[in-house]
Amino acid sequence: MSGVQWMVATVAPWAVAPHQNFSTQDVAGDQVLALVADYRLDELDRYAPLLSEGPVWIQQLIRDAADAVDVSLQAEATPRLDRYASDTSIPAGACAAAALFASACYAELDRLPAALSVLQTGIIRVEMEPESGSLALVRAALDLNRAVRLLEFGQQAEASIAASRVIGSLQDLGEFERFPTSDGISWDSDTVQHDLVEAFTLRSKRLLSSLAALQDNSWVELVRSRPAWLDVRSERRAIPGLSAVLTKQYEDKYNAHSRSITIGGVDKVAAPIEASLFNSELSGDFGDLTGRRSQLGMARLLSASPEDSDLIRDGIRLLRQGRAKKQLESALSHLLLVGPVQPLLDQAATVLAVGASRTINSLELLVLRKTAELLTQAQAATAVEAALRYLNETGHEAGSTSSIGQWPRIEEAWKAIAELTPFSASDEAIAKAGASMLLTTEETPYLLSRLISSLFDKLSWRDITPSTQRDWLDWAARNQDGEFSDVSSEIIDQLLPKHSLTSTWQQRPSGIQLAERLLIEHGQGSTPDEAELTAAVDSLATELERIRRDAANHTYSLGGRPAARIASFMVTQLKVGDLVAPLANFLADTSVSASDKQGAIDHLSYHSVPIPSILRTPLIEKWDSVKEAPDQRMLVHDSVEFLGACLRLGVKIGTIQPWEFAASVTELAAGSPTERLVALRCLANTRLPEQQDIWAVTVAIQQAISDDSVVRANAAFVLARLRTSETPLRAVADERVRTLLQSDGVRTPLFCLRGLTSRVGDGGAISGELLADVERLADEHPATTVREAAIELASAVSGKP
Repeated sequence: MSGVQWMVATVAPWAVAPHQNFSTQDVAGDQVLALVADYRLDELDRYAPLLSEGPVWIQQLIRDAADAVDVSLQAEATPRLDRYASDTSIPAGACAAAALFASACYAELDRLPAALSVLQTGIIRVEMEPESGSLALVRAALDLNRAVRLLEFGQQAEASIAASRVIGSLQDLGEFERFPTSDGISWDSDTVQHDLVEAFTLRSKRLLSSLAALQDNSWVELVRSRPAWLDVRSERRAIPGLSAVLTKQYEDKYNAHSRSITIGGVDKVAAPIEASLFNSELSGDFGDLTGRRSQLGMARLLSASPEDSDLIRDGIRLLRQGRAKKQLESALSHLLLVGPVQPLLDQAATVLAVGASRTINSLELLVLRKTAELLTQAQAATAVEAALRYLNETGHEAGSTSSIGQWPRIEEAWKAIAELTPFSASDEAIAKAGASMLLTTEETPYLLSRLISSLFDKLSWRDITPSTQRDWLDWAARNQDGEFSDVSSEIIDQLLPKHSLTSTWQQRPSGIQLAERLLIEHGQGSTPDEAELTAAVDSLATELERIRRDAANHTYSLGGRPAARIASFMVTQLKVGDLVAPLANFLADTSVSASDKQGAIDHLSYHSVPIPSILRTPLIEKWDSVKEAPDQRMLVHDSVEFLGACLRLGVKIGTIQPWEFAASVTELAAGSPTERLVALRCLANTRLPEQQDIWAVTVAIQQAISDDSVVRANAAFVLARLRTSETPLRAVADERVRTLLQSDGVRTPLFCLRGLTSRVGDGGAISGELLADVERLADEHPATTVREAAIELASAVSGKP
């Protein structure tokens, strides 16, 4: 006898498990194992003691399987299942069940080589038995599961072979062995096994179809076929969890003030999805696997508190293994900024370990990119090596049934490398690989330009050999025109002085780009050439007039260089009087959109930017027109940002009184997160009368306890930056800053440090307690950017580098 009922208990537990509505005192080992497979672990205490007089191996197998699905025991319990997979003293079906359990748990532990090994062991054990219809079904369950694990491991060709073997092995089967089925179903074991034949065959065909060439039409049969009963059961198992999400949202909106509470019990959202996912893992349903993983991952992260590091870590794993890129990226970004960061460190270490046995995939690369600043130098260097290997791969990636294109792969790889570069000390290897890409790639210039820009600024060029630098320069010299002009100019500016090349080797830009160049060179101490300055001014005036003319005809453009903002810099920094009238007329034109005006008004509104009287006067005279503008910018909440810029500029030039400013900012501070951010920006960048200190600090303290992490961090910046006099109010504000400095994640501590640095730069002081907190961050914070910011602030306070 093959013991097929043990395999059935694993992949179709509902077919043999005790039913909740039928009481029984007579159970077999496979029926109790089915409770574990179906995640009905709370019923084990009721049924497991009924097996006390049976073989010891049955009790041990059930206990080890139950431990393996327990997250806290999984790592140590799963290897214990290995020994059953090859045990010739127990039925082959039980060996297969143990191998399927172990494979699923190893996959959750990111140990795919171990998952494949235990499945192969189970297959060898099954092949020792005499052939029969039921034994062929047991073997097919192992082969199908192996096909899924091979696919996840990046061995798509081998996965196809295994899936084809499943289909072939399930043809012309003989009679099936009989075994007792659950009281909860009305059909016998023959029907159950026929259902499994149908399900295994359909799942294998789906896997093969997903790996087939684009012109293959095998999908037509699958689209038209009826679903297998095993698939229906799995889908039904998850529905209560998804329904619970809807119920919770409804209760939160329409019954928010109810005093009813739920004490203990299972998670009504996660538990059904988790059971459905585990069934997909055990039964080799790759089509359902990724979707269930991403669903459970989102459920985990939604229910986890900041203290639930294990739950958060598992949520990230599930999103990664479920290939839910958008959700994974948002989760990683959120956790990096607000914490906790330990699950991120753990996941990064897991991905690096995975990279030792195979090329990582794009989701794993995303984890390394988002955690770059948390990695040690050795880890970052290893991550760069993994990204370069990913860059050079072709075809399918691990865990995917579709081939990834060349440019998506290039983009993903270089985005990650750019983030990892500052922390890896691998600048020469990265720069050499980048030069190789530049010199051998001729297509998609816009994408390439973005990638080069993101990488170039991150490299430490003093650590890069002259020959590699010259490769970059040679490429830049040949690409100074067209879409590469900006990045080529940046490369030449940075590297030209290091080489014996004359400045005439570099082409000068024209138009608005020339104006930008002159501003950059002015910041570096150069005096602009009069002819170039005249040409730049003429280009800006012409562009401002073009935008006004288009606006009069209700034509608005998206993208391009911010002409008005650049003109405002030319007026305030280079003292270009010829641009005052075109700029003032532009800002006073009520047809010009808020997005076109905002850059200039935003720049002029900063209290540190001096506004020449020849510009200040027309702004005051035409103020009602300056602050009026249609909001034509799509998909952006432009009007409220424009309002904030006008409030700051108005109070600066005296067209808005301080009390009017305070009333408007207070109203914004009670609005949406976007409005609250605008209010805080107003507080941060406006020099207010001293009598408004209490109001400003009160608003900032209130926003510092916001549920929105971005609002909270910006409030921390404002509190840290405000230079109030030494009063109890200052002490209250600094105490709140100290609390915010200890926040998990990167964003809030970093914003606190930047605010304090700004305060010190403006001549303000910080207390000894605050300085001690800063020094602790410099020594202990896991993020490099926070440590560096803390070191910079401590040095500014002490006056020592």
